Amino acid sequence: MGRRIIRAIEWLLLDFEERMVTFMVWLCWILGITTDEVEAYRERQKGATGPAPIAHKPRFPPEPQMPSKTAALHNRKD
Repeated sequence: MGRRIIRAIEWLLLDFEERMVTFMVWLCWILGITTDEVEAYRERQKGATGPAPIAHKPRFPPEPQMPSKTAALHNRKD
């Protein structure tokens, strides 16, 4: 039973991938995007990328601050 479910999911994902590729081909054809333009864009991207910037973030998020014991408490109606 489990194998049949896995096969069904696999079939659905492959069918979805096939439809997406077909859609992208049609979209490129309609917009007039050629393989040469795609390759040129990729080359420009490769040349423009350098080492990733190092983000200076703290290793751990800051601890939440506890309210002060001297702070006024909300008025309660008993």
